[in-house]
Amino acid sequence: MPTIQHKGPSTLATLFTPEDKGNFHKILGFSCLLSFLYRYFHLGEADCNFGPHPETLYFVILHFLLHVSSFIFRLPSKRIISGYRLWPEARLHALVFTCRSLAFFLLFYFEDFYRLEQPLHWMNLVIVLTTCAAGDFVSRQQKFSSRTIRDLDFPFLAKWFFSTMQFLGTNICLVGVRRYNLHLSFIFIIQVNAFLMTLRRKNLASHTLLVSMYAVLLAFGGSLCLYDDKYSQKMHATIALSIFAAMLRLNLSVNKYVLWTGMWLLEQYLAESLQTNQTWILIHLTSWLIAFVLGLYQAATIQHGKTE
Repeated sequence: MPTIQHKGPSTLATLFTPEDKGNFHKILGFSCLLSFLYRYFHLGEADCNFGPHPETLYFVILHFLLHVSSFIFRLPSKRIISGYRLWPEARLHALVFTCRSLAFFLLFYFEDFYRLEQPLHWMNLVIVLTTCAAGDFVSRQQKFSSRTIRDLDFPFLAKWFFSTMQFLGTNICLVGVRRYNLHLSFIFIIQVNAFLMTLRRKNLASHTLLVSMYAVLLAFGGSLCLYDDKYSQKMHATIALSIFAAMLRLNLSVNKYVLWTGMWLLEQYLAESLQTNQTWILIHLTSWLIAFVLGLYQAATIQHGKTE
């Protein structure tokens, strides 16, 4: 009877494959890393040195090319049970949501370059709904489709946090705060997460460690959003309304297109009332508490169902 040989831990050498001829993808990845470091070094009032100049467009092209170049690699068609490895649907979704933030980069650039008196806030909704439609189209084309967060093998409350932070990202797009660095953080999370998934696929780190690192990425992004409130003055209201949207979607299964259209109309109506004040800070903190209690209830319900 043949002996079954168990594959041991991989080495960094497994990151170098014949598919990446000339290490084109790796060069782009390293260039993007340097790009992130430079931009975060200028975090704050300078808005990471973005603006209506060619360097902003170079950033868009560089980070778009990184994602496009990832398609040279072949992936298993079906998601593994633990869930935290790249599969074709996840790679396409990563491209779609990266393009969402890059589209906002181009929108801000256009408004700044032509010095528009009023931001094109209707474009916020167009970009968000187009992204939703593109994501749904990608999922329908897959032979093996899977829900990125819900089907992940990780504690429920952690997945609840992951989902809530994704809602925050979408709602920041809808509110349309004209700050490049917010979308820089979205791109940073998506592209670093893709690399973490690659490390897992190559067996270079454990599932638990890498998903925990993804949680840190999300917390980092959320912290930067709050830090930027001194310039945007809308983050507390935006986060509170994001949690409200998450509860409507996750607890009441409201249609995503109806949800985001309704949220955009609400936020356009409130507009100037979204400025940070003590009331919004209180609503923000209360919304986290309510959402956390609902999360605990759902987690207990799921656990009870498993024990029956």
